[in-house]
Amino acid sequence: MTSDAGLARQDCAPGPLSCGAPPWAGRSDTHRLEGESVRPVAQVLATGHFPPCSAGSLIGKRGMRSSLRCSDQEERRMESPAIIVIPCYNEATRLQVSKFKAFSCATPAVRFLFVNDGSTDRTAWVLEGLHQDDPQHFAICHLAENGGKAEAVRQGLLCVFEATPAYVGYWDADLATPLDTLVDFCALLDVRPDLEMVFGARVQLLGRVIERRAVRHYLGRVFATAASLLLGLPIYDTQCGAKLFRASPALHALLQEPFVTRWLVDIEILARLIQTRRGTALPQAEDIIYELPLPEWRDVAGSKVKAWDFAKGLCGLARIYWHYLT
Repeated sequence: MTSDAGLARQDCAPGPLSCGAPPWAGRSDTHRLEGESVRPVAQVLATGHFPPCSAGSLIGKRGMRSSLRCSDQEERRMESPAIIVIPCYNEATRLQVSKFKAFSCATPAVRFLFVNDGSTDRTAWVLEGLHQDDPQHFAICHLAENGGKAEAVRQGLLCVFEATPAYVGYWDADLATPLDTLVDFCALLDVRPDLEMVFGARVQLLGRVIERRAVRHYLGRVFATAASLLLGLPIYDTQCGAKLFRASPALHALLQEPFVTRWLVDIEILARLIQTRRGTALPQAEDIIYELPLPEWRDVAGSKVKAWDFAKGLCGLARIYWHYLT
């Protein structure tokens, strides 16, 4: 084991992916994701640390002893608890730690699981500092290899189901959608028991702040239109990275198998939903999904989505269509 400026590299024998339960789970049973060895939840709780999943993880050890102080924050009251998954891949320079802390102080009913998707920069070190400052609200799952956003989100959502929250969701790590918007998402599910999913929608309207580069906007509109036609669903914005779900057995069932694409997690969840409810008496997708126009969304520099990913996305749409909808 070697250390460098407060970092330690834990070298382990390569093995199957494993992910312990979040520190707040409070259960004594075991939890296992597909292909994993079983790790007792009680063991994770006893250590007070959310361990790395497998080989090569960077774990912060020193220099992060500050405690989170919230006495001067006005607390928001929420009816239902929520846990949000934040997929992270090489986000060390973009993670806005202060905003996560401020939101946690003001909104303690919302907690976070950061899924470190095989990052090769200092992301793990930054996340470890956040966890040490407030382990009750920030947990970490370290994945050994980069598997893409879709798998990181799937693993994270399955993990947080162990804590039996009312709502689960995922949010882009760059906070292009401000965290305060989460309160509106939760409030909507509180007052609309018929809804199962709330999706953020980046719609440029007077009085709203939607800042998006022109190229990404127009390519995004073409892609969203193609996705809507493929799904047979009049959805405006499939790819906004702000999603909240009612933590139901139906959602849990949709997450059991790995996705067939690396990035199109939003569309695959919709495709699976449509597939499983087609021809049944259950409410259909258009009856349980609400698109909420965002009051604010800003394109953050450093996005890993490039123009050529548009072509890959179209190929991914074709795979989704043939896999679920034919």
